[in-house]
Amino acid sequence: MRWLLFIATVCLGLCLVELRRLETNDVTMGREAKLAQFKVRRCVMGLFDITIHAKNLKNATDARRVFVSNYNSEKEEAEKCVEANIPVVAQFLSEDEKRNYNDTVRALIKVADQFNENDGERVILFAEHGGLECSGSYDNCPHFDPDYILNPKTKMNCTEYRKFKDCVIATTQNNCTSNIPAIIIKDYLNFLERFLCTNDKIIRNKRSLRRIVRDLGMGEKLPHIKKKLMSACQEQEGKLNKSLDKMQECIDEKQIFITPRDVYIAHLDLCSKPIIKELDDCLPEQFRYLPKFLFKLVDSVVRLLYDDFYEIAVGLGPCVSKLNTPESEQDYHACIHKVAESNDDEIPESKAEFCEKFLPITKCFTKQINDTCKHTPDLDKFSRDYIKAMEDPCNA
Repeated sequence: MRWLLFIATVCLGLCLVELRRLETNDVTMGREAKLAQFKVRRCVMGLFDITIHAKNLKNATDARRVFVSNYNSEKEEAEKCVEANIPVVAQFLSEDEKRNYNDTVRALIKVADQFNENDGERVILFAEHGGLECSGSYDNCPHFDPDYILNPKTKMNCTEYRKFKDCVIATTQNNCTSNIPAIIIKDYLNFLERFLCTNDKIIRNKRSLRRIVRDLGMGEKLPHIKKKLMSACQEQEGKLNKSLDKMQECIDEKQIFITPRDVYIAHLDLCSKPIIKELDDCLPEQFRYLPKFLFKLVDSVVRLLYDDFYEIAVGLGPCVSKLNTPESEQDYHACIHKVAESNDDEIPESKAEFCEKFLPITKCFTKQINDTCKHTPDLDKFSRDYIKAMEDPCNA
């Protein structure tokens, strides 16, 4: 099996077959949803088709030009296609199946990015070092049932996948005189495995996500701010509490991660408009910046959760249990109190003053990560992105 066939079977056959199975097995799914599911599969497969066709270009400069012009535009179209069609399919799935289906598609786009990064450098390197000719056949490798790859109805056997992966890598090493093809295949399969075999309980650990969003990285200050805001609008407290309940009901109408990122953020903004207006009407002039600013901060955190989903799952996930130990929690709270001890209890009267006082507190979380967790590129990227997510609303 040559590299072309390897890409087609391992990535498309193993990963996307679960989308086809769901289409044929679920008789309750209507024609519209089946069509949407087909569109999602076709759009994601298109990202890999570019890889497959580009390998026919012998000239590296021409190949890179193809990737620059084609892959970026194809990815943009694929993401629009996915955002438009996943909600149509998701209405026929259970909550677990929705998450699994959504994660599958997102994982495959990530894999396509990994393989095609640097304008398709890996495809070109693989071809230039004889990978298309020497990668050989994987018929002697352990059978790996593609029906279990991220199928919403089943759980993948990661042990069998690793046996398959090790055999493919060894076969490539034995058949190729250059070590480049084996390195590329190993990197690709390891990257794919990190999506397929990440512990669901870690990825979906509610304490992990709550930890990231908790007080928007501002320790114990936001509950205090909310109390102060309600106190400033004491005459409207009953009405505000009802509006908060309605806002939460509105937010609950769409699920995070199942709903496309920009759609979900627009939904949050729509749900928060009434409460922001009510607070604007009753707050003193110097505090009216705060409600809208806080919800912009929420938007920024949600954007982080979507954009760094992989880094959270793979980089932060394995360290959640350590972050939740009493010792680590104690150090975290000690940092918050140390940074915040110079702050008074009054609400800042401007966004600039708010950011000056509270942004240093956000770094207590990244300090805890640095002090507690094993450093990895994924974790380091999340830490940087987390701080940026806190800073962006202040810089806007």
